[in-house]
Amino acid sequence: VYARSDREFAVSVPPREYELAARLLAVAVEADAGGPAWAALHDAAWQFGCNLGRRAGAAQPGAVEPGAVEPGVAQPGAADQARKQAVLEAVLRGHGFEPWHDENGTIRLRNCPFHSLATVHPHLVCGMNLAIMQGLVEGLGADGLNPELSPPQGRCCVVLAATQQTGET
Repeated sequence: VYARSDREFAVSVPPREYELAARLLAVAVEADAGGPAWAALHDAAWQFGCNLGRRAGAAQPGAVEPGAVEPGVAQPGAADQARKQAVLEAVLRGHGFEPWHDENGTIRLRNCPFHSLATVHPHLVCGMNLAIMQGLVEGLGADGLNPELSPPQGRCCVVLAATQQTGET
């Protein structure tokens, strides 16, 4: 039986110190609480997510730029939103978030790819993750999902809550 360890193991030849660089950058940004460094991190994370969503959506057959409506074509419906959600989940899996659905349709993330950094700098990393997810949802045009913070033990701090569709035209 396989059980995931909380410990990480990585080998690099020659040795690299990416974790050290990340920790030093995190300390510097945290020292600027609410200042331009925080805003720059949020903006960069949101833009990364948005670009990721646009590229992933455009790579799908029949994709239309989010917010665009083709002449003579009805507004996106449930099937289109389901396709976008499937694309979003594939992107999340590709980046190591391990998405799964709970009983309410909320997408929860079993893994935080930034786990070791998040344990030392949770406010900073969770805020960055939230901005990435907000950008991803917007870039993909996955209107039925609302990224929000919900930090459980042992998982990513962001969930993508399913929003209720109003049915308005």
